[in-house]
Amino acid sequence: MHLAYVCADPGIPYWGTKGASIHVRSFTGAMAAAGHSVTVIIARTGKRSADPPAGVRVIEVPIEQEGFFEPSAETPVEQTALLSESRQFAQNRATQDVINDIVAHTPIDVICERYSLFSTAGRECARWHNIPFVLEVNAPLVVEQREHRRLILEPLARQIERFLFASADCVVPVSAPLAGYITSVAPLAHVCVIPNGVEIDAFMAADDGARWRRQWGSSGRDTFLIGFIGSLKPWHGLDLLMDAFAEIRTSGREAKLILIGDGPLRRALEDDAFARGLKADVVFTGGLEHAEVPSAAQALDVLVAPYPPMERFYFSPLKVYEYMAAGKPIVASRIGQISDILEEGRTALLIPPGDTRALVEAITQLMQDGDLAKRIGAEARRVAQNRHSWAHRIDEWLRLLALLSPVSRPEEMKA
Repeated sequence: MHLAYVCADPGIPYWGTKGASIHVRSFTGAMAAAGHSVTVIIARTGKRSADPPAGVRVIEVPIEQEGFFEPSAETPVEQTALLSESRQFAQNRATQDVINDIVAHTPIDVICERYSLFSTAGRECARWHNIPFVLEVNAPLVVEQREHRRLILEPLARQIERFLFASADCVVPVSAPLAGYITSVAPLAHVCVIPNGVEIDAFMAADDGARWRRQWGSSGRDTFLIGFIGSLKPWHGLDLLMDAFAEIRTSGREAKLILIGDGPLRRALEDDAFARGLKADVVFTGGLEHAEVPSAAQALDVLVAPYPPMERFYFSPLKVYEYMAAGKPIVASRIGQISDILEEGRTALLIPPGDTRALVEAITQLMQDGDLAKRIGAEARRVAQNRHSWAHRIDEWLRLLALLSPVSRPEEMKA
């Protein structure tokens, strides 16, 4: 099989360090490892850090260069955002040209596109060439963009969302709540849930992380290292984690908090650590190359995913699968898909979302009970090996793709 994989979001470079970039590389690499050819058509490759896996070809789409999308120094913020969104929509033309050129020279069996706000290129090219089209959906982007950033062309974004959900041969969300969102937008959408996975072999082969402990000023095992791996964003519960860590340190326990990742909350978190007198005890590593994460995880004594209460938890958290693969004890909020993949007392300690006291108690329990920590860490790794590797996910994808043929749903494709 030859798969064309489209990612038109300029904020997701192929070689990026954030979860979305890791997902693109992991999925396409696992597909190639299963014996299939993959051509990745992407808005931005980013700074190349290695060669793509064997069987994966990466093509960057030329940037739309028309000058009328360029704001001036005097352009108001809202108009600048409008120009940016307009450029993203206009970028469909360049993406379609790249896909059409590939199809002209290479037999493509399936076009799969990672859903982005203004991209219709994959769907249009699939229709022109009568190729099955699969839409991979990782988040309700219209909702997220409106609530957390800025969305000027919301009516257009909603029309595109509905068109893609309704007309794809299959829509593949990463969680059941996200599947519910998709069918609320397009009731006749053909939906198949396939969660995220983990590159289990990389975590199994990792060293003991001693070099990271030295770098973080804790060469021995006397200091308990509490770790978070992921982007520093509001919905990851990092304010809760800071509160919990401050309480743990106030109690006199020797511990450090290691935040592996970067994001918009970093400056506020640094200021908070300084204000609490914890500057020396909270380490901000910034974003690491993904190849370094398995080793860094081994240096940590507990891994936390302290999500706050959320009305809509659509995520399939890559970090939780990676925590499991690391074989370290996990403390996580009992919310959304996390409740499905982690079992209280067996593969993790689960806490109510937003409960600082419960977070402190769970981390303290693992600090005091080394046998429990080892037992649930080992069991989490075993479950990750047996159920959640990318190889398992690709098996699910291949069963789905084998059933596909081009379809259309004209009653829902109309705006």
